[in-house]
Amino acid sequence: MSAYLFIWNPKRWTWVDHADAIYRVNNGDQYDMYWSCGNTKKIAIGDTFFLMRLGKEPKGIIGCGYVSSTPYELPHWDEQKAADGKLALRTDLLFKALSDRPMIFLGELQRRYPDYN
Repeated sequence: MSAYLFIWNPKRWTWVDHADAIYRVNNGDQYDMYWSCGNTKKIAIGDTFFLMRLGKEPKGIIGCGYVSSTPYELPHWDEQKAADGKLALRTDLLFKALSDRPMIFLGELQRRYPDYN
């Protein structure tokens, strides 16, 4: 089993049900959604994921869980690219933890792992 780091930048994409997702995950309800996985095609069902918020403070790991699908294509998450007919790879994610505040702040990750970007 592998682990993957997914990124969310609220300046580039609005997560419209973010508050509801946090509530559901933290109250024992299932919350899953698809997320862009870049060009990575080797992600497998059952792999672990971590979700990092970047672009807007506070930055850091805000969620984690398990991948629940292999990668598949959907219209690009960027509206302009989607209008141009571009596709993006996605995987389904099943959240087991999700918070508005980072569980691990970006500064702490940078301090502990200075050789990783």
